[in-house]
Amino acid sequence: MGQGGGSGARQANRGNGYDVCVVGEGSGRDANGAQQANGPQWTAQRVSGGGPGLGGGVAAYSRELLRGALIYAGRGIPVFPCEPQGKRPLTADGFLEATTDEARIRGWWGRWPNANVAIPTGKRSGLLVLDVDAGEGTDSLALLELSRGQPPKAARAATGGGGVHLYFRNPSPEELWAAGLYAREVRNSQGLLGDGLDVRGEGGYVVAPPSSTARAYRWIDRSPPAGASWLLGCLKAAESGETLF
Repeated sequence: MGQGGGSGARQANRGNGYDVCVVGEGSGRDANGAQQANGPQWTAQRVSGGGPGLGGGVAAYSRELLRGALIYAGRGIPVFPCEPQGKRPLTADGFLEATTDEARIRGWWGRWPNANVAIPTGKRSGLLVLDVDAGEGTDSLALLELSRGQPPKAARAATGGGGVHLYFRNPSPEELWAAGLYAREVRNSQGLLGDGLDVRGEGGYVVAPPSSTARAYRWIDRSPPAGASWLLGCLKAAESGETLF
């Protein structure tokens, strides 16, 4: 997912191909009660190069992770650290501690310089993410597209496990009602839309570029996050027992 700070696009790394994308429309207050920006802005800037840490070693990659976390925060996207090369939160309360506070973020990455960067989904960040696992998730998405049509063009990131994250704007209660989903939020679900397809919504989080697990997380489409109507339609069909495939 993306990041940013200030009014213009900022490069996150000049030598490894990782560049920042800001996603979401979150606003309100972070975990420390600090007022966030009116809404994270989207920016994308292409940088040439290879994968994380190439040519710069561990220290350069650590700086990249901190820089990425700060750029997200600067755009109003709260972040928190996960274990290096993993997804387990390093803070006691996990995503509940996600913040945009620079001092706290610097403290975390000072303590855990190789920590992955994670972002809470749902209202905090303004993001809803479809997590497509490699293999069966890719097959399920293809079947879903046959029955529900292609998803809209949206930000996409290749994940460390070989899958992909599709980023949507977190819907308002009015949008949920319009889609026939009589709830105030979209929460996490696993396999509801098909094997290997998970929805990361309220109460969830995703690991974001420039993090790394088995391989580096990287942007494959730097478009803004899409409206959630396509995904909501899929969820409505699954909820009502319609045949998806």
